[in-house]
Amino acid sequence: MTTVATAANTDSYVLAMPAAASSVVLPQWISPGNTHPNSRYQEAIWSMAPLIDNPGTGLVKLHWKNCPEPLRDQVKLAAWTMINGQLRPTYLQTRGVQARSRSGGTDMLATCHEWMRLARWLHERQITSLAACTETQWRAYASERLGQVSRDTAAIICVRLVNL
Repeated sequence: MTTVATAANTDSYVLAMPAAASSVVLPQWISPGNTHPNSRYQEAIWSMAPLIDNPGTGLVKLHWKNCPEPLRDQVKLAAWTMINGQLRPTYLQTRGVQARSRSGGTDMLATCHEWMRLARWLHERQITSLAACTETQWRAYASERLGQVSRDTAAIICVRLVNL
């Protein structure tokens, strides 16, 4: 048994690595009345519908073709972790009263879109690993990206990038 699998068995905040056939949304995050089909990790399109219970909200999908191939697996794993993980209460205590352990489905989708935008920017610069992104490159991306939006939108983008 791997260290990650062992940790996942003893610590509910640690997730085991997903397999190709793993559900995109783990059962504990799907409301009992939600009957929307759940995608599989290996699929090119992930439905966010299992996270959406409001009948007035559109049933959105995440298209992995929009993420460059060299960075896709890295962003995909981060997205799956965001969808299925939750922040520890001890972490949330340091973040103030607005902090939440999990986001809603549409916010998760917007976060994934921002991560894909970063991945495309990195790919254009021949950077094929998130870990290879230097502080200088992070600052360059932030400067370019945040210069295109309002101050409120910039704050939201910063939170999304920090979550990555």
